[in-house]
Amino acid sequence: MDPFIVLHEFYHCIRMFFMEHKGTEKKADRFALDFIKGYYLYKKYRKL
Repeated sequence: MDPFIVLHEFYHCIRMFFMEHKGTEKKADRFALDFIKGYYLYKKYRKL
């Protein structure tokens, strides 16, 4: 399972829950990429 797709769709679920879904594909992509980048940074610096 691709984590990017899971996070992308999770973003849409959050937006729908708050009734704010307005064609936010770019924002969903950004959310997924930022989350994944943040996760890798956390793992990298956690080892220090």
